[in-house]
This record gives sequence, C-alpha cells and structure tokens, in this order.
Amino acid sequence: MGKVYLLIKPDLLKVCKYLALRIETFGSDVKIFLKPHEFYVALKLVEHGALDYVLIDVRTFQSDVFNPYIEMSMMPNPAPVVVFNDPFPELDKMTAFWISKNKTYLVPRIAPERIDKLEDTFFLIEVFLKSERFNKYINVINRPETFLTEEEKLLQLDLEKFKAVHKISPSRFKVFKYLHERLEKEVSEKELISLLFGSYLPEKRAVLFSYICELRKACRNEKSVKIRIDREYKGHYSMRITLPAEKIKSLDDKKKISGYWLL
Repeated sequence: MGKVYLLIKPDLLKVCKYLALRIETFGSDVKIFLKPHEFYVALKLVEHGALDYVLIDVRTFQSDVFNPYIEMSMMPNPAPVVVFNDPFPELDKMTAFWISKNKTYLVPRIAPERIDKLEDTFFLIEVFLKSERFNKYINVINRPETFLTEEEKLLQLDLEKFKAVHKISPSRFKVFKYLHERLEKEVSEKELISLLFGSYLPEKRAVLFSYICELRKACRNEKSVKIRIDREYKGHYSMRITLPAEKIKSLDDKKKISGYWLL
C-alpha cells in the first residue's frame, strides 16, 4: 500500500478525514498534515516509490511567491501533486488540469506514464470535491458551511423549541442559553447572577439555585438528547450534551453500513 500526504488548514480537518477515508478505498494510506513545515520535511524524508501522490490545500501557501509543483520537483523522491480548493480551473476540468501541471513541472523527474496512471484516481477525487454533498464545506470562493458529523448533527438542540416544550420562563431561559453557549465550560454563579440581575448580589444565590434545579428537571424530560447541568465545584456549573444510548447504537449501526459516506 502506497502513501498519500494531505496538507490542509485546520478548519478542514473534519471534512478531510472523510476525503482521506475515500482515498484509502483506492488502496493508499493517507497521512494528514496541518503544518506546512512538517509536511515538507516529511516529503524530504520519504523513501523512493513510497509516496503515490500528495494533496495540498491552496490556502496553505502564497501562490504568487510559491509553486508547490516546482518545490516537489526539487525533492529527493518527488511524487505527483494535487492542489485543491483552488478557484481555478472550473470544477469539471480539475483532472485534466492536475495531469497537465504535473507533466509540465515534474517530467522527467517523474515518468509521464506514472502520472497518466493516476488519471482515474484524480477523477474520483474531482468527483468527491465537486459533489454537492461535500463542496459546500471546502469551496474557497464561497464562505464554506460549517461541517458537522452525523453525531454533531444529532447533538444540535433547537433552543426555542426546548423553551416552548418545557415551558421555560424568560429569566430561566437566559441562564440555560448562557450555559448552552459555553458547553462543557465552567461558568461561575457570579456570572449567572450578574446575568440575571445586572450585578453580583450574593443574596440572590438561592434564586439561581432554584432556577438550576428547575432547568435540570426540564433537561431530564428532554428526549432528543441528554442534557446535564453539573456542579463542577462550589459555585461553578457547566452544561454537557450527549446522545441517548439508543441513538448511539443507531449511529454505530449506520457507520457499519455507510462507512466514509456517513456525515
């Protein structure tokens, strides 16, 4: 099994894990890099014939002063290059563009036959990158949408619906929303009391405690997700949201069936 190196910006890590899984179905082992210097050091150290090709997010370099194809041509053991997330060329011309770029810059360091053999693989990568299901998360021209895994989608909570279903009063909802915006982070009672009354009033601790108790009851009655408001230590709270056991099992079953296509 050959290797494929993938250099990306951290904001694409989640969606590119799915890209990596897709590539691995072609028979290559993918390693993801988030730091350009580590990526280029790895290129210098790779053994002859061990690297099938590399993929590089166009945002990881300054295109007017750096050419990744030229950089690759100077490596001890060069490999074909795919630069993606580039506004040019058009989405349906990427394979031809990649083949042309590699032949222009990497032949004779790389035999043209080796590049031609990657045409089908490059085409499948092109199909993946331009697919409606994934392109919205990686398109450099338009602001990418936030990529959510299937689990993250299930963990999304409609706050206004929660408020209506459980008949949460505006003041209690203010506390709930504040904790939700800071999931798994400690929030002090001083913050919460100041939120409710404009400043910290120690005598209002009992009011806050009653609000927390009532919110916990509403959380226990919520069916879509499991919500906990924990007391981390004296005077500090945090909210955690997890999936119910039956949803976790359902998700695991889907993963077994859908594999990398599961979003």
